[in-house]
Amino acid sequence: MCLCLSLACFSTPAWAGAGYVDGISDQGLMSWAGNVTDDSGSSTGFPAFFASSLVGDPPSRIKLARYVVQWDVMLGAGYPEELANLSEWYAHAVALGLTPDVALENYNCTDCSAPRSVSEYTAALEALLGAFPAIEVLEAWNEPNNIHYTSRLAPAQAAGLMNAADALCASHHCTAIAGDLLDSEPTMVEYEREYERYLMPPDPRDWGVHPYRAVKHMTDTTVRAFENALPDPTNDRIWFTEVGAYYCEAGRTYGAQSQAEQARFLVGDLIPEFQPTHVFYYELAWRYDEPPACDSEQDDTALYAKSSADGPLLARSAASIVFAAAPILTTSLEELFAS
Repeated sequence: MCLCLSLACFSTPAWAGAGYVDGISDQGLMSWAGNVTDDSGSSTGFPAFFASSLVGDPPSRIKLARYVVQWDVMLGAGYPEELANLSEWYAHAVALGLTPDVALENYNCTDCSAPRSVSEYTAALEALLGAFPAIEVLEAWNEPNNIHYTSRLAPAQAAGLMNAADALCASHHCTAIAGDLLDSEPTMVEYEREYERYLMPPDPRDWGVHPYRAVKHMTDTTVRAFENALPDPTNDRIWFTEVGAYYCEAGRTYGAQSQAEQARFLVGDLIPEFQPTHVFYYELAWRYDEPPACDSEQDDTALYAKSSADGPLLARSAASIVFAAAPILTTSLEELFAS
């Protein structure tokens, strides 16, 4: 916690479109452990590689870090491991000079429940912002329209939480993100319009979308529909608060070439078309560098992965595509991705 005390006071930033991937949404930032190896066989610790080549001094491309956490983690609700992970992630993000972005939901639990009232949510959020004052971006609720999540909320309830997040951010100098909708759901636009009915001012505002379907199918249709349904499509600001290109999904393996094609569409077509305020890629590498087996029900969008259990982390083809889109490219990264 002591790392962030000097960062307690902020003014809400006036962000323009990023134009490239400038954030990571990664639950494993604090637990990367292995080495990354380049074509020459040189090996570097992955955390050091990330800090020097992808963040760097001066900053090269990644400027924000996003973390998804249980909404009542600060209320003594029985999530000590979650709180420890959040604290460690936060310390790493601040030490790297990254802007912390926290998204709330029912995270990784089966017996958890949504807030029973706005006041209960507000108390949890106030405790969170008090304990982690460097949080500059707050996503009120992650993917409230995702029918496969325990985090799914009715539009009115999700909007009520957003109103509470807006009010708190006004005094805590953070930016509250509305929506955070998953574009894979066919009813996304209907949900979005109903959600908007319960929002309080201000407007225009910042809106999050997770364009996984757009990237997977290489089409702008879902993001265009999301944009058109905004209260003020001209002035509302769109964030890609989570997006990734699939190596495998729910037991189906697409492979490195398909992932690279999806990544190329993301950075070459989707981002330039919509100029989102920020883009968070999910994710660089799995916790402790171990990706899920592609024959499991888990998805894998990682840019770095092991080819064997005891081997080093290797850059998948999509990694060079995602990071070559940044306006500043270091020599060491060019060499690493020479192939």
